[in-house]
Amino acid sequence: MFKTLCQSSAGSAGGLDVTGKRIDNSQRGLLFSEAQMRLTGTALDNQTATLQSAGALSIHLGSGQFTNTAGLIRSGGHAA
Repeated sequence: MFKTLCQSSAGSAGGLDVTGKRIDNSQRGLLFSEAQMRLTGTALDNQTATLQSAGALSIHLGSGQFTNTAGLIRSGGHAA
């Protein structure tokens, strides 16, 4: 479980589950998974960064804020 990610990369050869209050993947960050990816939190910042999943990608923020200015989201499976 990651609480905050910033200016770095994190990945998994299997599935990747990230849970935290505010997930910060901004500033050219990279979150990637060679299988499915699930992000759960109250806010997600993906400005100038990349979310990439070879499998399904799911983002659960409730009524939280999602920022993806100049960001890239890529999924090889279903994205929700």
